Amino acid sequence: MSGVQNAKIIVAVNKDKNAPIFKQADYGVVADLYKFIPVLIKKLKEKKGG
Repeated sequence: MSGVQNAKIIVAVNKDKNAPIFKQADYGVVADLYKFIPVLIKKLKEKKGG
C-alpha cells in the first residue's frame, strides 16, 4: 500500500472477493483484470465520444 499512499482514489480489481486490498480501496471490482479492463476502456471511450 505504500506505493499508493498519495493516491486520491484507489480502485481494486481482484477475482478474490475476500482480497485484503478491498479494505483499503475506495472502489472494488470482483472480476478478472484481463476481462474487466478492456470492457472498462471501451465504456469510457463510448462515454467520452470516441
